[in-house]
Amino acid sequence: MMDLANDVVQLLESQNWKLVLAESCTCGRVAAELGLVPGVSQWLCGSWVVYRASSKEHWLGIPADFLEHYSTESLECSRELAVAALERTPEATVVAGITGDLGPGAPEEKDGRVYVVVGKRVEGATPRWTQRELKLVNTDRAARQLEATRSLLRLLLEWLEDEAAR
Repeated sequence: MMDLANDVVQLLESQNWKLVLAESCTCGRVAAELGLVPGVSQWLCGSWVVYRASSKEHWLGIPADFLEHYSTESLECSRELAVAALERTPEATVVAGITGDLGPGAPEEKDGRVYVVVGKRVEGATPRWTQRELKLVNTDRAARQLEATRSLLRLLLEWLEDEAAR
């Protein structure tokens, strides 16, 4: 995973972009992986680790009725987390958000489902976004968290490469 983190940081540096994260199911692991890259503090603003619904509501301002309507583990929630993190981090250019249910005890339709959103601030326009729903293959919770972290880093890298090529 270190190669992915290095590649993400190199791309952020080459484009002079700063990243903020909003992490739920990964519980800060994406920021921790990026934090292993020397010099990352120039490009990583930080991560909002909002594992609980009340943290999503109170720290990032996501309305409780929104969370109840869409669920805290949904694509809509991941996008709202990303939007809020970007709004609250003015120096950030790029944002990634992730939610999901890693189990155990998750309802079958949510078990192992992860929702990832990546976007970029565009001055005077609506941010550009990409989003993905993933079904994790692992059944172990710790392995799922690693898989979710790796998946977000891969999507972020792909998206950054596409944006840099624009």
